Amino acid sequence: MTRKTAVIIRTNHVIEVIDIGDNALGKLQGAVGGYVQAIDLSDTVTMWLNEEGKLTGLPHNLLGQMHWDKAFGPDTDTVMGDVVFTGGVDDEGDTVGLTERQLSDLTAIAVL
Repeated sequence: MTRKTAVIIRTNHVIEVIDIGDNALGKLQGAVGGYVQAIDLSDTVTMWLNEEGKLTGLPHNLLGQMHWDKAFGPDTDTVMGDVVFTGGVDDEGDTVGLTERQLSDLTAIAVL
């Protein structure tokens, strides 16, 4: 199985690097605590959120919000709950892992 690196950014600002190569959907759902919603921040980075995060009152994710605002502009939506970042998709539509550069970029903003 190919390693697929992903980054979890938790609402308490804890950053975790995980491998979602085996059972990616299950790992993504476990990381966000429920059904996932995939939002493409670009052609090569996807943010995974809890689909019902706002409805269930999950806490605001300030660091996740910073990534959202960078992609879509401020005041376009609110990021609630823990989020996971992966690469985009391959030619077959399968989620790919983050590159070393993406990993570095995603974790760098977290230390602000």
